Amino acid sequence: MIYQAEPVSVEVLGTRAPTTSAETTGGIRNTPDEMPWNSGTVRDNGVLGGPQLLAAGVDTVHVGLGIDWPSIKWEILRPFLENGRKQAGESDTYRQPDSWCGREIIHCASSGAGRHNYRYHILDEGNHVWIADGPDARDFGNVFVKFSAEWLWARVGKWGGAVTAFLDRLVLSGNGKEVKGSRHLSAVHIACDYLVPDGIDYNELHSGMMPRKAYKCIQGTVAAGQTMYVGKRQSPVSLTVYDKGKEIVKSEKMWCLDLWGIDRSEAGNVVRVEAKFSRAFWRKGLDDPAAVLDSIACLGTLWELALRKYEWRVIDNDRVDRCTVHSFWQLVYSDMINYHGTRSDLRWVASPSTRWDDLTYLERRVLPALGGWAARRGTGENLEDVMRDILQLFASDERAAESLQFHGLDLAPCPF
Repeated sequence: MIYQAEPVSVEVLGTRAPTTSAETTGGIRNTPDEMPWNSGTVRDNGVLGGPQLLAAGVDTVHVGLGIDWPSIKWEILRPFLENGRKQAGESDTYRQPDSWCGREIIHCASSGAGRHNYRYHILDEGNHVWIADGPDARDFGNVFVKFSAEWLWARVGKWGGAVTAFLDRLVLSGNGKEVKGSRHLSAVHIACDYLVPDGIDYNELHSGMMPRKAYKCIQGTVAAGQTMYVGKRQSPVSLTVYDKGKEIVKSEKMWCLDLWGIDRSEAGNVVRVEAKFSRAFWRKGLDDPAAVLDSIACLGTLWELALRKYEWRVIDNDRVDRCTVHSFWQLVYSDMINYHGTRSDLRWVASPSTRWDDLTYLERRVLPALGGWAARRGTGENLEDVMRDILQLFASDERAAESLQFHGLDLAPCPF
């Protein structure tokens, strides 16, 4: 059973005093020692030459919102945006000589892939902002913001307040007024970067990633860097594990070296684990999506969801549920829960069906599943016998009981 740590302070990578004892579980130290290294912080996992945590935080945030601009203000704002859009059409980008509310912005020529509902596209502090043509907010919102990774990583431990402040300032631009309840998260990616001296065996990762039925794909080469995708892009929760160090050298994102506190020669050994929460998750995932911007402990909750949904296991048993969780996966889980904490009031909630009524859902989904269970287990055709068998499994199998709790259910005494 994977252990859980107590919540910690808001500073994600804040320095702590070294631990006096090496409390270990399965060979992984629960409270890793920390050693300052240049501008970064390295956590020793208690294994000589083992993976060391370099950084953890938020890598991507997409937010949509609705802003109503008064007609008289929009008559001033629209020509400003339209002029910039036309000028940008002659080149890749156009640096607007005027400022917008005291800030210099960059106009972009195109709306961008998937942003065809928005006519104007600007860069503000490196963050992409799309604005629809019209002074009134639409049903889906008329403003969309995609925060850049560099901007977010520069605000480690403070990103929630920084995102909120940026959006508040955007609302005030042009004397706009935000539509109440329109602010919503569209995507959030959280990441942690490890210095792994021996690298990751992606073939072993692929074969050991559970559940087996999950979509898995490896791309790239050993020399240029490999990437493994777990879960489809449109899935509410998906994972990506890749050679981040090799990727930043190729893309010249040298600011990552300052974040990690290492030099370029060591960058090739940096591996990133990235958990992605898509629009589908925020529509029917956490029961209070807005709270993720207010508490750093929400990141621990998100990590717990992702790392328990997809697990890297060592194939050392015929039964998958009895295979040992890989030591690297245990380390990531321990680090992310230790340094972020969790919030018990946030949990995964199932969304009600919008297509079927309850009886139709029962007939098409629940009863066929129960019938299949009865055939698999040989319990007979009596519904009480099937339910009794399921309840007894939850009571006797630790993993089944954990899965029940993970879905927000409790086991009551069997009524049969």
